Amino acid sequence: MSIARKLSSSILFLVVTILVPTLSSCKGGEEVVKIVGGAVIGYAVTESLDCATKGECPNAKATSIAEPDKAIQDYYQLVNQRQYSVAWGYLSSRFQNVKPDNNYNNYEEWWNQVNSVTIDSINVIEKNNNTAIVDASLSYFMKDGRKIDDPSRITLVLNSNSKWLIDEKIKK
Repeated sequence: MSIARKLSSSILFLVVTILVPTLSSCKGGEEVVKIVGGAVIGYAVTESLDCATKGECPNAKATSIAEPDKAIQDYYQLVNQRQYSVAWGYLSSRFQNVKPDNNYNNYEEWWNQVNSVTIDSINVIEKNNNTAIVDASLSYFMKDGRKIDDPSRITLVLNSNSKWLIDEKIKK
């Protein structure tokens, strides 16, 4: 927020909270209250228009949620960068524990056998408020020279921080 915008909103706050109640009890104060009310409405309209047209929304909280296919892309990018502990955080706790031998050490051991992963195609099949289904064609390029094709259906869940987590991955 610019200094001018901070200053104008502070002045407006002072006028509304201190001067308006004082002036409204004085003779002719009703006219001043109407003028200030018009200024407040003008300010609110200007702020709203700036927010809508310029994206300058100083009091807006970020509510945009990344698309589920972007979460898949980010996950495999982290894997390719060998940032396994960060990538592990893209997996739901259910997925992390789906098999008895699933644990972080085995996860890292698996990915250390993979040279790289490419996403050949990715399509969001279904998406609602809390879950999404994505079809992805993956290719694993193993360190031993093999290429493993992995057409998969991936189910994602939205966590409490509005982050998509991989909850299930089945081979198609």
